[in-house]
Amino acid sequence: MSVALEYIPASKGVRKVAPGEGERFDVAGAHLTWKVKGEDSGYAFSICEQTFEPGEGVPLHSHSSPEVFFILTGQIDFFRMVDGKEDWLRCETGGGSDPAPELPTRQKPIGRRPFRLSPSLPRWHAWLKSVCNTICTSLPTMLRPLSSDEA
Repeated sequence: MSVALEYIPASKGVRKVAPGEGERFDVAGAHLTWKVKGEDSGYAFSICEQTFEPGEGVPLHSHSSPEVFFILTGQIDFFRMVDGKEDWLRCETGGGSDPAPELPTRQKPIGRRPFRLSPSLPRWHAWLKSVCNTICTSLPTMLRPLSSDEA
């Protein structure tokens, strides 16, 4: 055993977040449960569980850092551009997606059942928390029913 490991208390080396546990965070219609917050990972990443009800979706947006999605239940289409044309990449339970930073992306759940995914972005938890502490009440709806043009 490494000498360094002898000095790390077992309770500090591993943390458990059970199903249903985590900090609940609803912002502008987005339903999140934080499993790993920025401060838990030295601000390297954040992981949450995000729930969509049928007909909800995320409008076109981009992030300055990499983003990773793991699909927990359901199917979802991810927007992308291919050769200058709109394209949709379908992901299903157990699959994932990693939209590139700075490029436009959008998520559109498929079907009539609730959908769950787990996005991960560096510092996302800290950013959302700071935004909500200052302007949360004036944010436009992030998670909303899709219009007929978007569906």
